[in-house]
Amino acid sequence: MKNLIVNEELISKVQTVYKLDRKSSIKFIQTKPSLMKKHIKNEKNIMKELEKLNQNPEYCWAIDMENRNLERLDDCALFYRGNSITYRELFKQRDSFAKSFKALGIEKGDELPICISNIPELVSMLMAINMIGAKANIFGADFSHDYIEEILNGCSKKIFIASDDNYEKIKEVVSKVGNTKKVIFSLADSLPNGVDPYYEYDKPFYEFKSKVADFKKDDNTVMSKSDFIEVGKNYTGSIKEKVNLEDEFTVTYSSGSTKIGKPKAIIHTNRSYVTMARFHDTDLSRLPEMKNIIGLAHIPPHSNTDLITSISDTLSQGCTVALEPIYDKAFFARSLYINKPDYVPATRSFWIYAIKNFDNDKLLKNTNWAFLKIPVSVGEAISQNEEKFINQGFRKLKAGKDKLPRPLYPLTISIGGGDCEHGGIFFTMFKILREKISLSKDDFGLVPFQSVECTALREDGSECNYGELGRLVANSPGNMKKYKNNPDATDKFFIKDNNGKVWADCHVWGYINYRGNAVMKGRMGNEFHLLDGSLYPTFLISDIILKDTKNILSCEVVNVLDNSGVEIPVVHFELQPNKDKKIFNILDSINARIQKYIPKELANKIVFRLHGGNDSFSLTGCGKRSVLALEDEKFASNCFKYNQNGSLEFIDNDYTYSYQKESSKEKCKKVQ
Repeated sequence: MKNLIVNEELISKVQTVYKLDRKSSIKFIQTKPSLMKKHIKNEKNIMKELEKLNQNPEYCWAIDMENRNLERLDDCALFYRGNSITYRELFKQRDSFAKSFKALGIEKGDELPICISNIPELVSMLMAINMIGAKANIFGADFSHDYIEEILNGCSKKIFIASDDNYEKIKEVVSKVGNTKKVIFSLADSLPNGVDPYYEYDKPFYEFKSKVADFKKDDNTVMSKSDFIEVGKNYTGSIKEKVNLEDEFTVTYSSGSTKIGKPKAIIHTNRSYVTMARFHDTDLSRLPEMKNIIGLAHIPPHSNTDLITSISDTLSQGCTVALEPIYDKAFFARSLYINKPDYVPATRSFWIYAIKNFDNDKLLKNTNWAFLKIPVSVGEAISQNEEKFINQGFRKLKAGKDKLPRPLYPLTISIGGGDCEHGGIFFTMFKILREKISLSKDDFGLVPFQSVECTALREDGSECNYGELGRLVANSPGNMKKYKNNPDATDKFFIKDNNGKVWADCHVWGYINYRGNAVMKGRMGNEFHLLDGSLYPTFLISDIILKDTKNILSCEVVNVLDNSGVEIPVVHFELQPNKDKKIFNILDSINARIQKYIPKELANKIVFRLHGGNDSFSLTGCGKRSVLALEDEKFASNCFKYNQNGSLEFIDNDYTYSYQKESSKEKCKKVQ
C-alpha cells in the first residue's frame, strides 16, 4: 500500500516538533522506525537489566513477587469483597498451598488444569504452583465441553482445580475425564467473616454461598479449601524447586475472537512475568510510580491480560489487586462501586455499556466515580467516537475528581495495547491530554513500552517508512514461548524481516507515525477481494463511517457471503445518544461518503445494520466485540440498503441477493 502520511504537511510537523531544517526532516521521515527508536528508548539500561536477569536464571515469578515486597509485608496485597489480605498473609497461604500440592504428589513439570474465577485463592495457588515448578493451564468455563475435554486430557490427571461457580457449569465433563482429586474453592471462602457485605449489589448476578459441600456429597474425590490445606499440614519437605526463567509457567487462552473457531492455547514462561514486572518499574517504563494504587482484576484469568496486566504488574509495584469474580457487562459499574479501584483495565464494550446504563441502576444513582484514576481501554481497538462518548460519561460522573489535579482532571480514558501472546506492548496514559499539548491534530498513536520494539513490515519483509501502512510486529519481554500443540500457528506468529530479525506478529494492519508511536488500523484477515486481485481491508470502510463523530458511536464492518458466494460488506453501527440528525439523514450522509471514497464494486453492495438499546453488539467471553457473531448473523433484521435508484430499502432474512455483471460493473437485484 502507498505511503499514507509522508507529505508536505508531515514535513512541516517534523520541522516544528523536532526543530529540524527541511532537509533533515525529510531524512528523518524516510529513516526506518528502528533507527529512530535509538533516540527515544533507554536501551542501555534495558540491556543492563536483561543481563542481570540472565546472570540469575534460576529464578521464578513467585519468589520475585516476594522479594519485591519484603518491606511492605503488612500492606494490603488483595482486596476481596471488603476483606483486605496483606502480602504476609498472601505468602503464608502460598506456602500452605505449595505443601498441599507436594503432599498430593504434584511434581515439577506437571501441568495442572484450572478453571477458576478472580478470587484470592487464584493468586496464592498460582504462586504455589510456580514455586514448586509446576505449570498452570487456566481455561474458561464458557469453552465448549468438547474443547474442555481435550484440554483436560492434555493435562495431569493428579488434580483438577476450580472455583465453585465454574465447576457447577462443567462438572459433567470433568467427571468424564476422571481426575484423581478435585480441589474446589468457593467464591465465599475469603468473604470477611463469611458474609458478603455487598449482597444487595451482587445477588441479581451471583449469590456468594458455597456449593462445595453439595459437590462433595455427589463425588468423594472433591476437596474443599480446608480439606486441601489439611492435606499439606504435615508435609515437611522442600516447597522450593529449582525453577528457571525459561521454564513454562502458564497456559492461557486467546479471546476466541478470530476465525479459528476456538481459543488458542498460549504458553508463557517465567521470563514473561518476571521481565514484564521489571520493565513496568518507573525507571525503565517512564510511567509514574504506582503508589497506593488499587487495580481491578475482573477479566477472566484464562486471559493472560488479567494475569500480567491486572495481577502481576500491580503486585510487582507493591499495590493492591481488587479481585472481582463476576464478569458481566451489566455488573461492571457495580463492580467499580464495590471495589473503588484507581486503575481499571476493561474493554471498550464494558466502558460503553457501564456509562450508557449507569442512570438505569437504582443502587448507583447517587454515587460517583471520584475514586477512579486510570481507566484503561484494553483488548480491542477504540475509535475516537467511542473515546468521545466515554470521556463525556466520565465528566458527568465526576470520575477522578478526588484523585487527579489539573490539568489531568477532567479524567480521560487511557489506552492499553497488546494481546495474550505478547503481554502488554503499549500504554498511553491520559491520551487526550497528550494530544492537546502536542503540536498537531493527527493520530497520537499508541506509545510502546520502553522495553518494546515495534515496527511495520511490507509483504517482502522490509521495514515500512513512517506513515506507511503494513503489518505491525513487535518484540516484547512478555512474548509467549509458543502455542501449545500447534507448531504451524507458532511458526506463523514468529516471522523474519528481510534482514533475518525475528518479530512477533500482531496480526494487525497499522503504521508507525512520525512520533515513533504505533497506529493500529484493523485486524489482518478481515479483507475484501477486489476484481483486480487486490485486498481491501474492512477498516477502510469503518474509517469512512466513523468520520461522523457527532452522530456515530461504534462501527464494525464484516465480510458476509450471500447464497451465491458473493462478498457483501455489512456495516454494523450504533448511534451516539446525543445525535443531532434523524437516522435516515445520517444514513444518507454515510452513503454519500461511501460512494465518494470506497470502490464502486464494494460501495454498491453495502448493507447497513443498526444496533442500539437492548440490541447491542455480541461479546466474546473476554468482553471483546465478537466479529464471528456478526458474521454468523449475516443479513438479520434492522438491515438497510441503497438500491440502484439511490433510495433506501429495508431488508430482512426472507430476502436473498443475486448479482449480475453489466459492463464490468456489479449490478444488485433483490429477489424474493
